[in-house]
Amino acid sequence: MVQTIDAAVFQRMMIHAHAAINAQKQPINDLNVFPVPDGDTGTNMTLTIGAAAAEMRKKHYDTVGQAAGGTASALLRGARGNSGVILSLLFRGFGWRRALVAGFCVTAFIECWQLCVGRAFDIDDLLLNTLGAFCGWLLALALRRSSYAQKHFPSL
Repeated sequence: MVQTIDAAVFQRMMIHAHAAINAQKQPINDLNVFPVPDGDTGTNMTLTIGAAAAEMRKKHYDTVGQAAGGTASALLRGARGNSGVILSLLFRGFGWRRALVAGFCVTAFIECWQLCVGRAFDIDDLLLNTLGAFCGWLLALALRRSSYAQKHFPSL
């Protein structure tokens, strides 16, 4: 069992992640994914993470940070569809301002969409979900700085 994640382990993780999502591509395609149930979410995510897997296969990285940076770059260059772009942004990382803006924008979009389909717009949802995005960012930051993370993931 792997106790720490170094660059080589991270690269293998991305390659295996591509294989895993590729194996589940059709069930993901069959999901009714908001906001556009177009039946290609699994395909788009497979192609997107496939770009990262290809990058991990052809390059050698010395640190997890370099491998993660290479992954984020490959995901962004290979992003397909909405789900692929969202996946690439998750790997890119968010600062607190981006977390707030992303939380606000996603929630505002959903609230406006609900208004368009005859449901009520709720300002409380907008505020609380934006606050939730910020709290999630704080939790991620705390976990990243924890002694466990520093011991097991020293390159973060």
